[in-house]
Amino acid sequence: MRRYTTGGTQDERGCYVFFPLRQSSSTKRYEGGEQSRLWRWCHTDAEAHELTPESWSRRGAWNPMATPAFPGKILFLSDFSGVVNIWIMNLDGTAKRQLTAECGMDVMDATVDGRTVVYRVGGDLYKFTLVGRCRMNR
Repeated sequence: MRRYTTGGTQDERGCYVFFPLRQSSSTKRYEGGEQSRLWRWCHTDAEAHELTPESWSRRGAWNPMATPAFPGKILFLSDFSGVVNIWIMNLDGTAKRQLTAECGMDVMDATVDGRTVVYRVGGDLYKFTLVGRCRMNR
C-alpha cells in the first residue's frame, strides 16, 4: 500500500522523520478515524520505523522538528497528556518527554531554530530556549 507524507524533517544523520496523516478535523477532541504517527526512514532501511505507536496518544503525533543544537533528538507535537504540547524524544522513539505544559488550549504550531523554540497557543506566541540536556528556559 502506498502512503503519502503530510510533513516531516530531516535529522542530522540524513534520515527522514515524517507523519503520513494529520487529523484535519477542527473539533477539539475528535477521536474517530486514523491518527497521525511519527516514522523514521534512513536510506539504508528497507522500511520506515514507527516512533510513536497508535496506542501512544489520542490524535497521534505530528510536526517533527530537528535542530543541530540537539543532535539525536526530535521535537514534535502530541496530545498524549490530553492537550497538544511540545515533546522531545530520541531518534529511535525512546525517552519521550513533554517540554511545554499547556493545559487549556492546544499548541497549534511550533518551530525550532537552533536552541530557540517558538510556538502558538490560541492567538499568542511564546518562546523558550533549549539548554543543557533539553531543559528549557522561558
